[in-house]
Amino acid sequence: MICTAYSDYSWDKIIGRLGHSDRLLILKKPFDNVEVEQLARSLTRKWFLARKAEAKVSQLEEMVRARTQEIEAAQQELQQILSAATPLCVIDTDYNMQVLNDTFCALFGLSIDEANDKKCYELMRTSKCHTPECPLRTIQNDPDVYQFEVSREDEQGEETVCLATGTPYFKPENPLETNNSHEYFKNSCFPQAEGLMVDLPVGTYMISASRGPEYTLDQKVVEVLKNSELELVFKIDKVVDTEDLISVDSHMHTLNSDGSMTIAERIKSVAAEGVDVAISTDHNTLSDYAPVLNKD
Repeated sequence: MICTAYSDYSWDKIIGRLGHSDRLLILKKPFDNVEVEQLARSLTRKWFLARKAEAKVSQLEEMVRARTQEIEAAQQELQQILSAATPLCVIDTDYNMQVLNDTFCALFGLSIDEANDKKCYELMRTSKCHTPECPLRTIQNDPDVYQFEVSREDEQGEETVCLATGTPYFKPENPLETNNSHEYFKNSCFPQAEGLMVDLPVGTYMISASRGPEYTLDQKVVEVLKNSELELVFKIDKVVDTEDLISVDSHMHTLNSDGSMTIAERIKSVAAEGVDVAISTDHNTLSDYAPVLNKD
């Protein structure tokens, strides 16, 4: 900014010296205080929007990098399937042959293009196809290793029986994107220092570890299979200095009105989030936390 009552330099000379720029502002005296205030507000807003745009570009670049990593990981996984010496194929829930390796195609005497146009029951015939005992449906309903016999015919019409092994193959979905309600209903637990064992039905889960806004958030997307155990370790760091500050939650509900937790669960959530002062605000009732707090 150039603020002056007069100038020894013409506008052309100033531009010749400084160049054309949207960052150059000239304020000539006499001026009104309101003009200066408006200029300050406009420049501040302009600076804020520029920083916001930079942050958005940075966020988009990070999303592109993350997506690129996912694609590269999928390509590596696909390459492992295609290069395996064992006949391997991936079948979707509509019985379509999605991914096949050369060994699998050689077993059935087909090219990959020919095999991709077929249903699984057209290539791998079993006595259970089109029945409630369909191997694909069985694996979907009971995600575990499943073995079954399939038959194939060679060019001479001779039939060969093979033993096939099926396992569930799927990538974890992101519950925050799919909006599956079971990931959000009654989903809080409060482990002690020694950890906590939680029983979950088969499915996909987004598991988050937090301790209030003073700490970072650690999240993991996991697949829970039948008769399997997963050991999850989360790491969170304190990033906000709250020395000499008190954390207050002045609006808290329980099942006594329209909340989703009992008083005991609410107290645990308060402790887990690092809240120092909790204020009960259940509608049309007085919820006393003291009896629960005083329990051994």
